[in-house]
Amino acid sequence: MKEKNLSVFYRFFNIILSISIIAAGLCLIYGSLSIYYSGPDPYSRQAVSEAFSIISVPVYICLGLIALSIVFYLLLPALSTKQKPKTNYESRLKLLLSKKDMTALTNEQSASAEKERKIRKLIKVINCTVIVLSSIVFLAYAIDGKHFDSTEINSSVIKAMWVLLPCLGVMLAVSLTAEILSAKSFNREIGLLTKLPNLKQNPNTDTPTESKADKKLAVIRCTVLLVGLGLLIYGFATGGVADVLTKAVNICTECIGLG
Repeated sequence: MKEKNLSVFYRFFNIILSISIIAAGLCLIYGSLSIYYSGPDPYSRQAVSEAFSIISVPVYICLGLIALSIVFYLLLPALSTKQKPKTNYESRLKLLLSKKDMTALTNEQSASAEKERKIRKLIKVINCTVIVLSSIVFLAYAIDGKHFDSTEINSSVIKAMWVLLPCLGVMLAVSLTAEILSAKSFNREIGLLTKLPNLKQNPNTDTPTESKADKKLAVIRCTVLLVGLGLLIYGFATGGVADVLTKAVNICTECIGLG
């Protein structure tokens, strides 16, 4: 398969997979609302099974597409890596700062670059503030015992979700907006630095391709990964998976009224 056709195929498949995941999520929301607004006994076994029966089809489709993606990954060739790998904005900016002659900056350009840094710092502060405030709002609701009735715990939990979901929505919207504005700010500063002349490289000095800090970070990541895999294998060997699954089933069935 040609490189262009393979790229189009991967893009089309990713779109279909994304649509299936969104459809499964919408069906889940619809099923939850159907349970909440159903008859006199909304949390009975029959009501729950009928409300969530609509989820089975999109979930099966989504699982099938995920399985196909694994097959495609194993059988089909990967896309060409001849193009330059994409790096994040901070890495590109650090690379430009190390390669460009910063003494060639005019006062106006230097002020513009400093302004962009202040804008990004302000965006981070606003984003963190919104996340903290949204979390405090939900925690204040969840900690107050008046909002939870022991005789109607299911409806109390669902009402709490009507507080949690808007808080999550606000955090997601603000984080997405902050990411877009930060990207634009990085692009403006990067565009400013690309116009500067490059530093003169000394051919007698070799620039290290990987710093000691990067090597230490790689060792730490590998160590944490190996420790996590070891604990995971230990959990499988000692039967911890079955205990967690049993507790999860008990919690879920009690929460929706099946226990």
